Amino acid sequence: MKEEIQKFFKGDVDDSEETLLKYSHDASIFEIRPKLVLFPKDSEDVKNLVKWVNENKEKFGELSITCRCAGTDMSGGAIGESLILDFTKYMNKLIDFEVAEPDALVQVLGSPRDYARPDHSQEHAGTTTITVEPGMFYRDFEKITLEKNMILPCYTASKDLNAMGGMYGNNSGGERTLKYGQVQDFVIEAKAIFSDGNEYVVKQLTEE
Repeated sequence: MKEEIQKFFKGDVDDSEETLLKYSHDASIFEIRPKLVLFPKDSEDVKNLVKWVNENKEKFGELSITCRCAGTDMSGGAIGESLILDFTKYMNKLIDFEVAEPDALVQVLGSPRDYARPDHSQEHAGTTTITVEPGMFYRDFEKITLEKNMILPCYTASKDLNAMGGMYGNNSGGERTLKYGQVQDFVIEAKAIFSDGNEYVVKQLTEE
């Protein structure tokens, strides 16, 4: 299986005993040993892997993909018995940071419900937007936002260790959640690769 995946996968494919042991744990009490651990270089790697899994389930038996970032999840969500896809090695970068005009800037980011105005357009004009890859660690993200006197307030207790993709996948919250909401309240849109191997933009629908 490893050799077949390496034919199309640009990132790393690891089945060493040390790696399999490491990735059989997250912050939970559970232990599940994977078959392979993969580190994608880009979204094309992810698309190709999803397509390959769909085409080879009969050949290799039950195949599945578990996405993982920092592994700070305490419910076992970052471990699996098939393929682990770790984004923190390569897909860990800031893509874009568009700061709103000064008169629209929210110094401490609140939930969109806190600062949305009646004329707030579907394009989120006047809102500071930040685009990141899923493997970006929150500690690196926070350094960038603090330089602009801003913060994403749904950070967790593990904010020095966790990553943005894990926060998104778990709809995380923390000590400021009751006031500001969870991650879902701050995500405008996301690019997601569905089970058909294609990438889609997922965002809130308008009434129209």
